[in-house]
Amino acid sequence: MKRSILLLLLWGITSIGFAKGWVLNNEESQLHFVSIKKGSVAEVHSIQQLSGSVDKNGNIKIVLDLNSVETHIAVRNKRMQKILFETQTYPQAVLTGKMQKHIACGFQEGIAEEHTIEAELELHGVKKKITLPLIFTKINSYALNVVSKQPIIINAADFNLLGGVNALRDIAKLSAISYAVPVDFSLIFEKKK
Repeated sequence: MKRSILLLLLWGITSIGFAKGWVLNNEESQLHFVSIKKGSVAEVHSIQQLSGSVDKNGNIKIVLDLNSVETHIAVRNKRMQKILFETQTYPQAVLTGKMQKHIACGFQEGIAEEHTIEAELELHGVKKKITLPLIFTKINSYALNVVSKQPIIINAADFNLLGGVNALRDIAKLSAISYAVPVDFSLIFEKKK
């Protein structure tokens, strides 16, 4: 009897926890950022191609393909790629961090929990520590939703992007473009099979 209970507990931990790890589902995930120009005109953009995983030890890696930036204006997409992100040299942004095991296996399906993760963002050749307040919701034993609790503010100056922002402003003949950009996301991770 005790052996059966122990086996059942072990099965529960490995089937819900990290076990083989988790992989990001790009089709079900989204990441948006907002640019503000002329002091009050806000526009929502996105990164269309995301990839990533959480390994069996809880190590997180999320990769943003900056060539997939979508601003809903083709010429602006190209300008952001070439002038702002300089994707010829820096094609990706990479977020790394650590997820504690209890986050993935310590709460019930459909129940949202808030957790803060310390992470590192590498963007435009610069690495910076950032704090991510997140909401985790276990959809079922095989899928986990991770959502930003509040927008994450990314400052151009922190990642050597001021020159690119200023160049975009001049090309578009704008009076101003904000150097601070709010980012939010909703990510779906699925258990590796």
